Amino acid sequence: MKRKIIGIFVCMLIISTVFTVSGTTIMEKTSMLAYLEGNTLYVGGFGPGNYTSIQDAIDNALDGDTVFVYDDSSPYFENLIVDKAITLIGENRETTIIDGNQNGNVIYVTVNYVTLSGFTIKNGKDSYLFAGVDVYANFTTISNNIIKNNYIGIAFWNNDDGNYGTITHSNVISDNIIISNSFEGLWLHFCKHSIVENNTLRDNYFSSIHMYSASDNLIQGNNISNNIYGISLYEDSNSNEVSRNNIVNNVRYSIAILESGRNNISQNNFIESGRRNVKLIFSIWTLKRNKWNGNYWGISKEQPHFIIVRISIRRPGFVGLSIIPWINIDWNPAEEPYDI
Repeated sequence: MKRKIIGIFVCMLIISTVFTVSGTTIMEKTSMLAYLEGNTLYVGGFGPGNYTSIQDAIDNALDGDTVFVYDDSSPYFENLIVDKAITLIGENRETTIIDGNQNGNVIYVTVNYVTLSGFTIKNGKDSYLFAGVDVYANFTTISNNIIKNNYIGIAFWNNDDGNYGTITHSNVISDNIIISNSFEGLWLHFCKHSIVENNTLRDNYFSSIHMYSASDNLIQGNNISNNIYGISLYEDSNSNEVSRNNIVNNVRYSIAILESGRNNISQNNFIESGRRNVKLIFSIWTLKRNKWNGNYWGISKEQPHFIIVRISIRRPGFVGLSIIPWINIDWNPAEEPYDI
């Protein structure tokens, strides 16, 4: 019976999904019916032939297999390399713990079509570029995990062994709790056509969601609080849909935008951030427009809400100098906060 339940759960995880934003396809995940024919390998517990190490099970798996990890033998002190297109499932995200023991990335994903669900993932190395889940791949699904006490909670990087600027795409990060990571909660670096939804992100030091040259993504339905910045869109993070997020009690700004435009920012709650809700900075020759519509700005407003923009000139060898004040406008601000 338990194996039957596991099979049903795997089927639910890999159902095809299509999202569109303003007429543009955000992600189209191809059907993975072929992978349903794979075997299931078991880790922990007391069954005959069960593995004692998650990595041993991954090493013996084939593309399309499922590795199911029982919580009986938790915590698992491992640093995993997932180099097979597998589904990796924990029995219970509260009690099935993978502890990186400060040795590096807790989980390193190097191939497409990996699904990761049902774990607490913690104690990656607290140092630059290490993460709880480090991904150089496409069509990755990370859902229903607790990811905490790492340098970066989840990181998506360009995926071509050092060819800077190669895009990762078509990934899903949903229904996770991403908390208490010492630098960033979620890092999207050159990442496109991906979905970040229904996550709780809090107490991550710098930003809960940091996007660098990340475009055409959907950021939706997340609860974000207690960071320096809630969401950061930097250096040509363009044409993203940022909607219906609850962004509350951040030290400086709910959202910071640097040299990024054509983003649709709508129906979010921006509440009680320390300095002001939004920070926008552009160079004078790269002024870009973002669309603001129907956001709640911490107070009931029937009139348009004005957003101050700093336009700076940048000269080689000099620090940028703010020279022109500018405004963006939310023409239809919400009178009451949204229930998110």
